[in-house]
Amino acid sequence: MEKYENKSLKLRRHLKNALEYMKYDKTNFPLKETVSFLQNYIDGLEQWDLMGYDLWLEDQKQNAEVS
Repeated sequence: MEKYENKSLKLRRHLKNALEYMKYDKTNFPLKETVSFLQNYIDGLEQWDLMGYDLWLEDQKQNAEVS
């Protein structure tokens, strides 16, 4: 099984590629909000990488808890 880090990097690379395409798409479907959300999400993942996977995982667990 591929390591999380490798899959995460591949996912980000593909999402960044899609974002670049969507930024300049001229179809009738408004993609501006989608691009903004995904870009911020990817930026957040990259920040978590700088902080370390363990902190990211703990944050995910805390945010997944139902109140």
